[in-house]
Amino acid sequence: MGSPVLFFNMMLNISPEKIRIFADKYETEPLRWINIIHASDIIAYPLKASLNIKSLSNLFFRDKYIWADANVAEKGARFFGQAHAARALSVADAHSYYWRSPGTARLIAANILGDYTAIDSATIDKE
Repeated sequence: MGSPVLFFNMMLNISPEKIRIFADKYETEPLRWINIIHASDIIAYPLKASLNIKSLSNLFFRDKYIWADANVAEKGARFFGQAHAARALSVADAHSYYWRSPGTARLIAANILGDYTAIDSATIDKE
């Protein structure tokens, strides 16, 4: 949730090949990794394309987006068509919104249970 993995990859020089080697250790069942991103969280980034991991057969990976407003100020700014202001007003709350999101809890449960259909069809907290 709100993963800074891209920063760590750059700092620690973790290549897609290292991720492939790690994922290959899971032979009986794919390693399940869900990256949950709130649109206003400046720390979180979509990772699938950035890590170049779409071709790994032993890794079930999805970027999933939270579509709810992180606070009332963001919601108000969006109501008045101020998308940039909405994002700026929610920066502080967006990174902690994951903990209050029922959709996040459902997605984590589906991932633990290996319910790939629920993960692929989930829309998190869309208003």
